Amino acid sequence: MKDENKWVRRSVGVSIHFFSKRNVNQREKNLLVLKTLEPHIEEKQKDVVKGIGWGLKTIGKHHPDLLTEFILEELKKEKKVSKLLLRKSLTYIPEKNRAEIESFV
Repeated sequence: MKDENKWVRRSVGVSIHFFSKRNVNQREKNLLVLKTLEPHIEEKQKDVVKGIGWGLKTIGKHHPDLLTEFILEELKKEKKVSKLLLRKSLTYIPEKNRAEIESFV
């Protein structure tokens, strides 16, 4: 979403949070949602980053392997992911996976 309004952009992450909560056992749907977030991974506006991080955190709670793989792919593409986004999204990620991700930063 390329809206100028930060609250509209933030709503993407918030919507993903609620969607992911309602589709916990549907791995494929969560994978598609991660693909939807790909263009927003380099967001810099703090409020938008918090919303996106919230959505990623919820996916990571139920599918830590999916989120780990997604973040690693984005970092390998040399995308500039904010530290706030990483901190929020890695809340429920196992320590082993977290260390692997943090080695890229």
